[in-house]
Amino acid sequence: MMAIVSCRLGLPSEIQAAPQISNITISPNPVAKYAKFEITFQVQTTATNPAFSYSAASPYPGAENYPYDQGVTVDAQFLPPGQANWANASTQPAFYFQDFLYQRLPSGSGTDWYYPTNNFSWKVRFAPTNHGNWQFRLTATDSTGTITTTPQSFTATDSDSHGFIKVAANDHRYFEFEDGTYFPALGYNMNYNHVDWLNPTNNAANFQAMAQNGIQLARIWLSQWSIFGSHWSPWRDFASNSTDPPWTWLVYDPQPNPQTEFAFHVSSNPIRCFSYGLNTPHPPVKPNTDYRLTLNYKTMGLSGPAVPGNYGLVIKLMNDIREIDSQTHQTNCTLPTEGQIITPYISTNTGDWQPLQVTYHTGATQSFLPLIAFVLENVTAGSAHIRYLELKEDLGGGEFGPNVIAKPSLDSHRYFDQRNSFAFDQVINLAQQYGVYLRPVTLDWREEILDHFDWYGLYTGNDLDAYLYGPDEVTQFNRSRWLQQQWWRYLQARWGYATAIHSWEYVNEGTPGSEHAHAANAMGFYFEQFSLNQHLTATSTWNQGSSTAGFWGLTNFPYIDFADIHRYIRQDTMPSQFYDAAEASLNASATFGAQSQAIQSRWPVIRGETGFVTDDQQRPISPITSDTQGVWFHNYLWAGLNPGALIESYWYENWHIYDCAAGPPPCRLRFDLRPLVKPLADFLTDIPLNQGGYSDVAASGFDTNLIRVTGQKNPTRNLAHLWIQNKRHTWCAVAGGIAGCPTTWDSSRLNGSITLSGFTTTAPLNIEWWQFDTTGQLTKTNTSQAPISGQLTLNLTSLPSTVTDVAVKIGDYTATIPTPSPPPPPETDLDGDQDTDFMDLLLLILGFGAGGLADFNHTGIVDIFDFNILLRYL
Repeated sequence: MMAIVSCRLGLPSEIQAAPQISNITISPNPVAKYAKFEITFQVQTTATNPAFSYSAASPYPGAENYPYDQGVTVDAQFLPPGQANWANASTQPAFYFQDFLYQRLPSGSGTDWYYPTNNFSWKVRFAPTNHGNWQFRLTATDSTGTITTTPQSFTATDSDSHGFIKVAANDHRYFEFEDGTYFPALGYNMNYNHVDWLNPTNNAANFQAMAQNGIQLARIWLSQWSIFGSHWSPWRDFASNSTDPPWTWLVYDPQPNPQTEFAFHVSSNPIRCFSYGLNTPHPPVKPNTDYRLTLNYKTMGLSGPAVPGNYGLVIKLMNDIREIDSQTHQTNCTLPTEGQIITPYISTNTGDWQPLQVTYHTGATQSFLPLIAFVLENVTAGSAHIRYLELKEDLGGGEFGPNVIAKPSLDSHRYFDQRNSFAFDQVINLAQQYGVYLRPVTLDWREEILDHFDWYGLYTGNDLDAYLYGPDEVTQFNRSRWLQQQWWRYLQARWGYATAIHSWEYVNEGTPGSEHAHAANAMGFYFEQFSLNQHLTATSTWNQGSSTAGFWGLTNFPYIDFADIHRYIRQDTMPSQFYDAAEASLNASATFGAQSQAIQSRWPVIRGETGFVTDDQQRPISPITSDTQGVWFHNYLWAGLNPGALIESYWYENWHIYDCAAGPPPCRLRFDLRPLVKPLADFLTDIPLNQGGYSDVAASGFDTNLIRVTGQKNPTRNLAHLWIQNKRHTWCAVAGGIAGCPTTWDSSRLNGSITLSGFTTTAPLNIEWWQFDTTGQLTKTNTSQAPISGQLTLNLTSLPSTVTDVAVKIGDYTATIPTPSPPPPPETDLDGDQDTDFMDLLLLILGFGAGGLADFNHTGIVDIFDFNILLRYL
């Protein structure tokens, strides 16, 4: 949607001395604490690319070769209640916004009809973190200068929002909200389009079901939305549509300067269907309306016809694309009889870029365009390059509407797609409405464009991970790092206000090694500056070995906030875990969890991907679906009470947790195990794990061959919680007939007793029994018991004989009201007294000209810039 070279900002004809800001409006006022406060305004600027910020100095080596990378920096400064010094303000970046018309349609190529308008504006989104009277002012800087607006004010009212999620201050194994409430992070992955970007309102039912069942956290792939970058673009050929990721077919074919850089390569060998719109939003149109279609192209080496008739480059509209020759992968769009031809055949070789313009009239009931196919039909040789496509409504009188083609240009590294950004706005709104938190993967490490710019910013034919990951220092840049920072800035500007964002993930399964780690650390360093609306950052790697856990050491990469481990449960090499879901979780937690020797409670650890698979190909197993009661999922969930504190995130949620292989509900479900999460979510509600003091429950006195016990205790508060399981009650034993299953379910009961020690009171303690029987039915009962010599004994024989497992909570949880965690000391606190004062200033001066702790901006030397940073906190 956003043009690459100019977005028609309404530039004045005369040269202006500095940018101008006008038409400022705010909404709402008053605003609830942690809710979205939005400022809308206009900016007049000489900048040609509003997607990017401006830098007076060269932002990266070789920037002089890309003058169109220079944009305009628009920010808002927010001064909290009671503050008068603007040096204490928090900065939130602004973003360029395009508005859309919306209709919910009953059927067709989509249900959510988002039609772009010519209503462009600038916006700032911010969530006030305190109630009271706030002030804000706007700044804009481009090559002509800087302007700052007069301060304005708004009021924030109190709310019951818990705020943003962070690492728990008193126990780094866990997450908590800003108000000190524990965040258990119960959830799973939602892969390709499982959070629907084609029709965002379809997510409402799924989010509602998640909320009703205590499912809080979804790891999603924002990288696949193709808002930024070339991978997962709507431009692809049919043969690669199901590959991961689809082939880009990009070529570097720049104009001078270069104003544009990349094009889509359409080849005659092999003969394939190169298309726009496979598995992506179809262009919205209005019924019975004229549109002007413009294609920017060039043709090279065309010859033909292969058989008598028309030949050359032609555009068709296709209702479907299918393979007609399995040997050559030829598709139906190459046949003259298939599809609606909407352009003339181009059979001449242009040698240079040319526009092709035609008029297309939509049908009487048409709301979306079909698939767009770019075909070299009936040629014997040759190729074509395409760099952008426009489809604009004819408004009459020589006027045209905005481009309805999302992701219209192949220079996808230089703008942010507005259609899918608008769609993600709607997803964020729904997530906040239903209390669902998102963990978006922001970039594909295989990004075709960013790994081709060398250290001097120049395009090279050799792709290299190091080019994508960039320099080791967080303040150094190559072009790829700088372009990624523009993306990070956009993430913060457009969605950084949202408490529904749990964290930003740099890449999914990036290359193991320090280059990847330094890049993720640089992203964390960038987001660190947004102190009031700040989100956690992390990354993941494909290395599944135990070294992964130790590799992400917090001391080495301080701006990565938590670890993400991927490890699947394989039938061929991990049989004991494969057939016993509780064992699978317990084993991984002991090896990789936050309490493990490799991590030693330095930060939370999420097993970001796991699942029951047959082998290293990671194919999901089907026998587990014969466990219609969901015994595997129940045991997998409750084993998470273990002291290792590994947070699980299952991968095959639509295969094993609910039956919807094509994606998320709505679909016809034969089974849905999501309600099994609700009891655990309820159980964890008032357990203050984030407040610290918890250790292994260390139960004793039971037969470990028959009974499994895991959990934690807090001796200081006389609290404990644990899960007790009959070890023979596994999914394969209950389902029966599962090859290789080592156990048989014989309906044996829990016997014996469990002894817990370490209690420091002699008063009776409340004991809650959450009992699950052979049908999965939950029954709650309460007893009380006084510790004797610090010990409690739980009699299992007193439980009904049908109980397969029981969760127990011991102690008084009404006294553990969440309290806000103490804020971490500022980085400028050099003397360790929890604040920044003149003693810290003295220490900085004594270290001037050298390295050390006072090097706040991490340039390798303490200088005037570090002095200015410290002054902000005096």
